[in-house]
Amino acid sequence: MRLLILTMQRRQEVAEMDWSEIDFDAQTWPLPAERAKNDEAHVVPLSPFALDAHMLRIMTERLGHFSPEPSPVVIPDWRFHDIRRTGATNLQALGIPIEVTEAVLNHISGTRAGVAGIYNRYRYDPEKRAALADWDARLQEMLRNTAVPASGRLTNGNIYNTHVL
Repeated sequence: MRLLILTMQRRQEVAEMDWSEIDFDAQTWPLPAERAKNDEAHVVPLSPFALDAHMLRIMTERLGHFSPEPSPVVIPDWRFHDIRRTGATNLQALGIPIEVTEAVLNHISGTRAGVAGIYNRYRYDPEKRAALADWDARLQEMLRNTAVPASGRLTNGNIYNTHVL
């Protein structure tokens, strides 16, 4: 879940990620075209927070230590795709140009469709990295500013779930 939030990539693409795909030196995840929904290879910049989340998952799997499943927070009418929508909305709120947001999401519609998409082959790699770094900083700021009540319960009665982010 954390990588979905931090990278804004598609659920299936993240679920099928293999640790060998991660380029730790470049701090990127080169998504192969054959696994991308739009059949285009895509380089996903990974923030330190995303790399930490991925490394924790890898270490947990490789060592065979599985933490118990946390109690889920009930959110009515929620879909995994809402993570991408929320991320895209927040990138816009952070002042990230729409072209960069679409590149982060690996969209080929919108500003990358039609004539513009045919002629503009720029991949926006440095801009994607900067956008995801800004998103990472915003998420960490939100996490620092989130006070968990001593009861461990939110005002709506749900149990606070530290595994959500």
